[in-house]
Amino acid sequence: MRVQGYRSSARKDLWKAVYHIAMEVNPHAVDEICPCCTSLAFQNMPSMNQTQAADPLSSWQVRLKGKTTKALMGPSAPFAGDHVELSDQGDDFAFSIGPVVSTKFTWPAMPGVANPFLLTAEKEQLRR
Repeated sequence: MRVQGYRSSARKDLWKAVYHIAMEVNPHAVDEICPCCTSLAFQNMPSMNQTQAADPLSSWQVRLKGKTTKALMGPSAPFAGDHVELSDQGDDFAFSIGPVVSTKFTWPAMPGVANPFLLTAEKEQLRR
């Protein structure tokens, strides 16, 4: 949808303002912009302090996005693999560490709550 009078830099300015306000309120806050299923926009990178793989479909995408992020932001840029357990038919438990450990798996089970991401004994074996 095109908004009348929309400037191409307006979104960048918005994220910059959000980041600065968040840091004023809590200097230890995590500010992450997720472009959901697409690549990160380099102009937004100065306005966040954590990046992610943005809904990858494979382990290859996780690793490629991690390497790309590090190339653009530097080797110490924090990167979260983001849903690694959903890639490669759910058999890939290899986390992306950079230095953020990220997973959707949960434990322990909550009574009465169906959870497809529950860390089961079978999934724990895949991790080893």
